[in-house]
Amino acid sequence: MRPAGSVAVVTGGASGIGRALCLALAAQDAAGVVVADLDGAGAAQVAAGIEAGGHRALAVTAERGRAVSRS
Repeated sequence: MRPAGSVAVVTGGASGIGRALCLALAAQDAAGVVVADLDGAGAAQVAAGIEAGGHRALAVTAERGRAVSRS
């Protein structure tokens, strides 16, 4: 995987493997990392850490979608 110059979107990026992936992508010079998670505050913390390291990041609070019933 060569993320340099690409924008990465990571779901579940506020903790665990998702967080580790966000940090790794930033360290490998991704053009930006979108940290998406149900935990908006956690996503913001991860994005702030990435930005503190001199990389671009955006925190997004994700929502669970609703199933659409088709008649």
